Amino acid sequence: MTRSSWAAALALTALAAGCGPGDDRDGDARETRRAPTAGPAAVDSAVADSGPAEAEAPPTLRGIMLQLQADMGRVSRGIWAGRFDSVAAAAQAIADHPRVGPRERTAIVETLGDRAAAFQAADAAVHDAAVVLAEQARAGDITGVMEALARLQDGCVACHTGFRDVLRADGGVDTTAARP
Repeated sequence: MTRSSWAAALALTALAAGCGPGDDRDGDARETRRAPTAGPAAVDSAVADSGPAEAEAPPTLRGIMLQLQADMGRVSRGIWAGRFDSVAAAAQAIADHPRVGPRERTAIVETLGDRAAAFQAADAAVHDAAVVLAEQARAGDITGVMEALARLQDGCVACHTGFRDVLRADGGVDTTAARP
């Protein structure tokens, strides 16, 4: 990786970190506990966390995006601090992000129509890049981390460029509304 490539990747990393949700100004990476997203443990966890009467509502697309933003910030802060363990944990959290519930998934598929498969492929590309980033961080390979981060950021930008506006458009999925 050339010096200018490193500088560009670090600049993008700093931009991704932003001051969004989950930002901690002291530079310490914050770990986020996540419930399992599939299988019996997920059902048990959802029921246990929400009490005996009802299960927790599935996350919204907007909620997932905000958590991914926070996780990207954790990646950035981990790189700057030389904390490969934090980078690996944040990258794994990105790879293992929760899925929207069935109702919102149906709305997304209906909104995107024949582009829904491309949306799923974009999500898979981001997942794969995050897995590689986590692996490179666990290996302590800064060059591999920066290269994997560039692929991850490319995947995020490509997905946002291709789908964000249509999912926000009138009649589409309202990714700006938060659930109570």
